[in-house]
Amino acid sequence: SSSTYYSEKETQSVYASANLAYNNYLFLSVTGRNDWSSTLPASNRSFFYPSANLSFVFTDGLDMKGGVLSYGKVRAGWAQVGNDTDPYRTVATYAPSSSTWNGVTLYSYTRQIPPLNLKPEITGSFEVGTELRFWNDRLWLDATYYKTATKNQIMSVDVSRTTGFGSSLINAGNIQNQGVEVQLGGRPVAKSDGLLWDVNVNWAANRNKVVELFP
Repeated sequence: SSSTYYSEKETQSVYASANLAYNNYLFLSVTGRNDWSSTLPASNRSFFYPSANLSFVFTDGLDMKGGVLSYGKVRAGWAQVGNDTDPYRTVATYAPSSSTWNGVTLYSYTRQIPPLNLKPEITGSFEVGTELRFWNDRLWLDATYYKTATKNQIMSVDVSRTTGFGSSLINAGNIQNQGVEVQLGGRPVAKSDGLLWDVNVNWAANRNKVVELFP
């Protein structure tokens, strides 16, 4: 058997970015984006999400080169990301059936209660880290701590079938993730004829936490 499905969705966006550098050791990058999605209610159709990243090469800025530490950088970033949903979920619709009655196509009412005031999902994240290189790049360390939180998740939840429906579309929950990523590497072989041997070890830990659920 086969079936076809046709849908339309439109997203309009504006995006802006700026990158600044000072003396090749201090860097700032900022972005901003606004979306208008046809899959959300008119009152919540527009949503904005920015980001900013700052990094400082302190071995250059503080003139610390020449010792054991050959390169050092600290960085921090913050960002938000918005998300909409699939088409035709904010209002109740009828779907055609392959069955007919006296030659007339049958239609069935939606089994999902449409939301009253659906909002876009927003994921916010924060990250700090450092990159260190020692002994003329023979040993290096890259470490990052991050934390993300997703709010207003768009999800379908079951409801009692005595209502005439099977599920309801809602905004719910606050899910957080936080963790650490560490990369340790070295170059035990660096010959003058061009032979290089790099060794890297990675370690990561993440903790997921459900901070809030739908009542």
